[in-house]
Amino acid sequence: MFRALLIFLTAGFVFSCASKPTSKIPDRRKFPVSAKVSPCQDFFQYACSEAISGFKLREDRSRHIFSFNDSAERILETKKEFLRDLSSTSVSSQRTQQLKDYYVSCMDTGSRKAEEKSEVKKAVEELAPIKTKKQFAEFLSKKTLDGEDDYVGYGNIANLDNSGIFDFIILSSRLTTMPEKSYYKNKELIAEFKGIATDFYRIVGYDRPAERAAWLARFETEFINNYPAPAERRKLWSMRKYTTKASLLKKTPNLRLNAVLAKVPTKIKVRSPMGPTFTYLNKVMNKYSLEQLKSIYLFQSTSGLMDEAYPKFYKRVFTFYNKFLGGPPKRAALNERCTKGVMGRFTKEIDAELFSKFFPNFPEAKFIALLEKVRGSILEGLKNNKWLSKKAKANAIKKIKMAKFQVVKPKTDREWNFNPIAKYNPKTYIANKRTLARKLVAKEWSELGKPVDKTRWYMGPLTVNAYYSPSENKFVMPAGILQYPFYDPSLPEWVNLGAVGAVVGHELGHGVDDQGSKYDENGKVRQWMTKKDINTFKKRGEKLVKQFESAGHNGKLTLGENIGDLVGVTFALSAAKKIFPKEKAKRDIATKNFFLQYARAWCGVMRPKRREMQLKTDPHALVEARVNEQMKHQP
Repeated sequence: MFRALLIFLTAGFVFSCASKPTSKIPDRRKFPVSAKVSPCQDFFQYACSEAISGFKLREDRSRHIFSFNDSAERILETKKEFLRDLSSTSVSSQRTQQLKDYYVSCMDTGSRKAEEKSEVKKAVEELAPIKTKKQFAEFLSKKTLDGEDDYVGYGNIANLDNSGIFDFIILSSRLTTMPEKSYYKNKELIAEFKGIATDFYRIVGYDRPAERAAWLARFETEFINNYPAPAERRKLWSMRKYTTKASLLKKTPNLRLNAVLAKVPTKIKVRSPMGPTFTYLNKVMNKYSLEQLKSIYLFQSTSGLMDEAYPKFYKRVFTFYNKFLGGPPKRAALNERCTKGVMGRFTKEIDAELFSKFFPNFPEAKFIALLEKVRGSILEGLKNNKWLSKKAKANAIKKIKMAKFQVVKPKTDREWNFNPIAKYNPKTYIANKRTLARKLVAKEWSELGKPVDKTRWYMGPLTVNAYYSPSENKFVMPAGILQYPFYDPSLPEWVNLGAVGAVVGHELGHGVDDQGSKYDENGKVRQWMTKKDINTFKKRGEKLVKQFESAGHNGKLTLGENIGDLVGVTFALSAAKKIFPKEKAKRDIATKNFFLQYARAWCGVMRPKRREMQLKTDPHALVEARVNEQMKHQP
């Protein structure tokens, strides 16, 4: 899979992308530097513009970051082929049979049309006999327990004082179509949204469809203003917002949460970090009429099911997402949509089938040695830190030392954490989604009260990503991301450190970012810094906030990821310096290669509306800022 990289850096040689831009994914993408751009003025364009100029974004894609999406597209194509062949193959494994039946049900457009019409009719009929708000609230509660709708989100989460046991956490789902409140100030968008809702109510046979659409738009606008903003939501998981079942029921009587809370064992603590949102929803039950509540619920629960049987309606929704929310101008082919549906719901199952095809002989020991170099670099940096107190420094060192690595792929069934086995009908796609939802809900409930299993993976091994879990003090890096340009074992180690080494440092950096630093080495929420440390930490963070705001970002929203990037590239460079060639000329080239590989990890393109949405909602900065703004901190 991996081939040696030819780097055109000496003698001013520049590869020219004179050919016509293409969407084709190469086995290995070239990243020639640009002779037209000064690296000191715009390092992103210097490293990326030539590769970008030779690339054409597919009409059914909203963005393409080469390091992530090249690998992801290759994996996707293999999975598409696998499921296509599986659909006409006899299988003996129950786990594999699930993949087959789920995929076949998605591909059967005739059955889907009939099922969609039946589901829409059923949804209208279910609401018709409800005559009181109490009945309506109890109806919603039952739907939540069955895993069918999630106006209330709930689940298990590690206890803040003992990460080995579970708390029960209850949250309000985001009951809006748009991801962030500024969208509701766009008059053109709201007018189009009301038009879509009017069509919906007309299709389901409701009278006064335009009036109902206005109710929906009003509710969503009010709700988003009572829902935590993206920057605020980042803080929810470490907040000590404990309550009791009795207190929660007393504060939100109109929501009828009795049935949900009754299932929570007495010994389990309850966390409700979104109290103000629940208070608002409790008021909604009084403020809106039953007819209004039923109309709002019907749209939010049912409009997303209307696809194959309602082509005109779906096309209007699709066009809306493209125009206002960064969706692609063209829809992907059915087999790709169905493959992604399987990937999203049976991530581990399909990855287990195909892992050996992608990574038959991955050099895991060599890769782990690279990880340890980055960890060692961070530990050395902490030892030499000038502003942390002695106590805080000792705690930070202990935390990084104790951080667990899980890499490449899960090693046991416990780590794989497969879905519960279930039987799926190849003729009922929507019912299959509900079957899986019920199974997963039942699994959540069955685990409440049991010890937290800190070995399980929350990503499949073919996922092109990585993550750090603060409550487990654990870093997970699936093999999916370990492809060029992130990683190539045949390259000099300092080149790999510039890309995957910076990712490793980034994820470990989350252990000491603005949120991760609230957890200790055991995953307990405990402030291990002194007040002076905290004040210094905040002041240093404020500089990053201002820096990225001057680059057009929400500095508070992106602070954690920006800290992660800064830690990542800084300490990956420190590790690389230890193995750079000693001869100055070669050392200079090695340094250049390190930084170029870091930049290559973020080369890519994005549609304008997709960029707009990322700036408003995503804790990650735009790719050019992840390169250029971080370069300003490096010698």
